[in-house]
Amino acid sequence: MKSVGAVGVLGGYAGAAGATVQECSCEGLGGESSRCFEPDEDCEFCKIDDSVLGVGQTCTVPGTSITVTRESEDCISWTDSNDELDDIALKAGSGAESCTRLSEFGTDSNGQLCTQDGKDISHITVRYNCGDGNGGPTPSGEVLTCTTAEIDVTGLPANEDVTLTVSFYDCDDYSESFTADSDGNVTASIDLTAVGRCYCTPTEMTLTDSGGNVLVDSFQSGLAEGFCEPTVEATGDCSTVTASVTDKMIEGCPVNATLYFDECSPTDSVELNASNGWTHDFTDYCYCTPDRVVFEYDAGSQTVDVDPTDEPCEVSVTDSSIECSNISLSGDGVGSCPVTIVTTFDQDGCADYETTVNASGGKWSASIDLSDVGRCYCTPTKVDVYEGDSASGEPVDTVYPSSELDCEPTFEETFYCDAVDVSGTGLVEGCDVTATVYTKKDTEGHDFDVTCDGEYTATLSASSPSATVDLSGLPCGCEPDYVEYSYDGVVFDDETESAGPLNCICDDFTDVCKFEWYDDDRNEILFDTWLDCHGGQVKFTNPTYKDGDELVCFDFESTFPVFEVFVKGGGGKDAGNTYTWPCGTMDSSTAPSKITDANGNDITDEWDGQLCANEHPKNGRQTAVSHVTFRVCVDETLDNKPSNG
Repeated sequence: MKSVGAVGVLGGYAGAAGATVQECSCEGLGGESSRCFEPDEDCEFCKIDDSVLGVGQTCTVPGTSITVTRESEDCISWTDSNDELDDIALKAGSGAESCTRLSEFGTDSNGQLCTQDGKDISHITVRYNCGDGNGGPTPSGEVLTCTTAEIDVTGLPANEDVTLTVSFYDCDDYSESFTADSDGNVTASIDLTAVGRCYCTPTEMTLTDSGGNVLVDSFQSGLAEGFCEPTVEATGDCSTVTASVTDKMIEGCPVNATLYFDECSPTDSVELNASNGWTHDFTDYCYCTPDRVVFEYDAGSQTVDVDPTDEPCEVSVTDSSIECSNISLSGDGVGSCPVTIVTTFDQDGCADYETTVNASGGKWSASIDLSDVGRCYCTPTKVDVYEGDSASGEPVDTVYPSSELDCEPTFEETFYCDAVDVSGTGLVEGCDVTATVYTKKDTEGHDFDVTCDGEYTATLSASSPSATVDLSGLPCGCEPDYVEYSYDGVVFDDETESAGPLNCICDDFTDVCKFEWYDDDRNEILFDTWLDCHGGQVKFTNPTYKDGDELVCFDFESTFPVFEVFVKGGGGKDAGNTYTWPCGTMDSSTAPSKITDANGNDITDEWDGQLCANEHPKNGRQTAVSHVTFRVCVDETLDNKPSNG
C-alpha cells in the first residue's frame, strides 16, 4: 500500500487566484497504451483530459477534498486537505515512458509536478482513496523535509514494530524502528539533525512492518539535490576574514569554518552556530595571505575563495628619514601586527638597536631618538625591517641614509705643561663626552727619576662644550701626552690628539740673589720676613741650629719660581748641597727633583723635608750654613710664573 501524502506538506500549490473551482470531469483509466496506472480494486481513479482543464483552471475530484490546478501546459499543482491522494500521473504522448508519476519523479523547485522534457500534458490521472479493503494499515501525514522525516500509520496489529528508512542525495541512508500502540497506531518521526544528517537533502523515505512488508514505498521529498545545504560566504583582507552562514542555517547543526592561506598553516577551525550569529572574524594571523575558507558539515563541505584586495599581505616602507639624532620610518603593515626594526651602526662600540612597534589599521610608524636608547654619536649605516616581533629570517626591506653620515663630534684642544683646554662641536644634550688626558715622563735630558701615571678628566656637554683639565698637581718631569674623547666607554679614535713637545723643564739656570749668615754688611739671612731678591722676594722659615747659633737647615717661600738653591756649608770653596727643581717651585714643601752634595754625589733619596748645609767632604760631619744662593731659569723673568711652576 503506498501514499504520497498531502500537498500542503509536500509543497504543492493551490490553483490560481480567482480561478473557478468545479468538479473534475473524470474518465476511466483508459487502454493500456494510454493509462499511467494499472487497475487496482483498492483505489479510485479520476482521469482528466487536458481539454476540460485548461491553464489557470482548477477542478475538484468528485467526492474528495482533492483539487487539481493546471499551472501551465506541462505542470500542475494540487491540494489534499484530507490525505486522500495516493498518486498523480501526467500523460504526454504515448507509451509507458510518457507518464510522469509524482511517486516516481517528485516535484520541481516550485512544488509542482511537470512532464518530462516540458512536453504538453494530454491528460491527468489522480489515484486516491487507496486501501486494502480489509481494514489493514493506512499511512497518512507524510512529512519529509531538511530536518524531519515523519509518517502516521493506523490499522497495525497491536504493538507491531515498523521501520522508517530515509535516503539522501549526499548522505548515507538512516533507519529507525518504532512500535505501534495497543490500538495499532504509530507515528514514526526522525529528527534528522539529531542523527548526524545535518544539511543532508532527503530524497525519499520507506516504511516497512515487522514482516518486511512495505507500507510506504519511495515517498518522494521533491527536494532538489543540495537543497538543504547552507548558504555560506567568506570575504576579507590581509588582516581580517569574515566567514558566515547566510541562509538555510539549522539550529543545532553548526558549521565548521577553517581559513587556509597561500603559504602559512591553516588556522584552527571555528564552529559557526546561533550563539555567534553564524559568523566569525578570523583576525589572529599576521603576514599570511588568505586563500580560502572551507565550510564543513554532515552533508559535506563547501570551499569559498578569498581574494584580499590588499595582497600581498606584508610590510613595506613608504617613508624614511635617517639622521644622527633620530630615525623615522613609516609604511604599510597588516592590521595590528608587529613590525621589528633593527638599526646598524658603523662603530664597533655601537651595538645594533632593535625595537618592535605594532601596526594600526594596516599602517605602522616608528621614531627612534638615538640619545634615548644609548646610541649617542653612533652613525647609522642601515635600517632593516622585519615582519613579526623579532628580527628572524630575512628583512622585508632595508633602508639606507639618503647621504653619508658622520655623527661623531669634533674636538679642539690646547696643551700646556699644567693644563689642557678642551672643547667640542656637535655635542648632543644628554650625551656628555669625557675628555681624558694621559701623561708621560719627559725630563728633557735632566738626570732625575719621576713616576708619571693617572688619568685626568673633564666633561663636555651641549650646554658646556668647553673645559680645562687641571694638571697643576703633576710632578716635575711629567707632562700631558695625549687627550682621548669618549662617550659611554666608546672612544672617538679619530679625535685622539697628542701634545707634542712642550718644553716644560728649564735647561739653564742663573744666580738671582745670595744671602749670608752672620754678615750685616751684605744680604743677611733673616727668618720669617720677606727679603728682596732682584725684583722678587724670598722668606726663610723653620730654622734648625747646631751648637746654639749655627744654622744648619731651613725652609723657604718665594714670590717667583725658584729652580735651584745652593746651600754653602764648610769643607772648601765650593762645598755645599745643590737642590734642583727643573720645573720651578714657589716653596720648599715640594721635594726637589735632584739633590747633589759637595762631592757631586746624588743624594736625592736623603731628602727629609728641609734644605741643609752639606756634610764635610772629608770627615762627613754636618757643617753650618755659610750662604744661600737662589737661581732662576734663564728663560723666565721673576714676575712670570712658569707654565707648570
